[in-house]
Amino acid sequence: MHSGQFKINTQSGLYDFTDFCVCAKAECYPEEDISSQLNSSTSDLPDLTRQFFCDLLEKEDLGMRIGKLSTHIDEIKGEIYHAVHEKYANYRPTRDSTQELHNKVQTLSTEMQTLSNKIKGDISSQLNSSTSDLQDLTRQLEKTNAIIDVLLSQCKVNSLLTDFQSFVQNSEFLQAADAVNELKSDSDVLIEDGYCELKIVKALRSELRVNQETLLHHLGEAWSAMTVWTIPHAKEPVTLTNVSQVQLKLVHSENPAVTVNAMNEVGILKNKMQVFGKKLMEYILKPVVTLSNVAPSINAAKKLLSFSIKS
Repeated sequence: MHSGQFKINTQSGLYDFTDFCVCAKAECYPEEDISSQLNSSTSDLPDLTRQFFCDLLEKEDLGMRIGKLSTHIDEIKGEIYHAVHEKYANYRPTRDSTQELHNKVQTLSTEMQTLSNKIKGDISSQLNSSTSDLQDLTRQLEKTNAIIDVLLSQCKVNSLLTDFQSFVQNSEFLQAADAVNELKSDSDVLIEDGYCELKIVKALRSELRVNQETLLHHLGEAWSAMTVWTIPHAKEPVTLTNVSQVQLKLVHSENPAVTVNAMNEVGILKNKMQVFGKKLMEYILKPVVTLSNVAPSINAAKKLLSFSIKS
């Protein structure tokens, strides 16, 4: 068999398939042309030979397809590599920058933790000591302020006591009553503030009671001097025989209005008026109404107004 020739010796004769194989391998022929040419060229071959060539051509066609698929796969792999390379080239600077920021944050966090431990260790102990000192100073300040308040109150009280004595001596009972009320108010404030156990506050309360009694005594004397009663013995009823003994003198003092207002300030005017009205009813008005042949007599002088009953 010559080079480039493909011949098969069969019972029917020698067949040359060189041109047929060349045509079958050429890519310019479609599969349909190859099959038709194969059928026409091998029409005289036995079935086994025909099958052999069909298998051979199919294997060569499958190899060509696999080659094309491999080439296509390589192209896709190149595209994938190119895409991944571009993405990584853009990602890496960002990753490096993020890593750098992360390292800075970690460093800052470490410094903050160190500072926090420093505060908890050194500064916290100093702060506790300062807080304790501040509390002590605050208590001392409160105590000092309390002492100052008490001293100021005592200065005011001393001034009021001095003025009170002067008011009583000059019969300025209204001013004396105001002084007593102010003393009582200051004393109540000290007690409400918790200073009731102090000796000086107790002394103030005692002095206040003495001054109140002194003022009441002087007001009682002034009232008695203003309203002078002459009546029979307390247990004797008023009759025709003793009705002439009843007499009421209203003496005009220098400042009767001041005395009355002072009595009202200290809260004794109502009681004094009740006693006065009861006596006036019992010893003057009732006898004039119930007894016959009696009449009231009123004598007015410069500073005196006298009421009596004449039969």
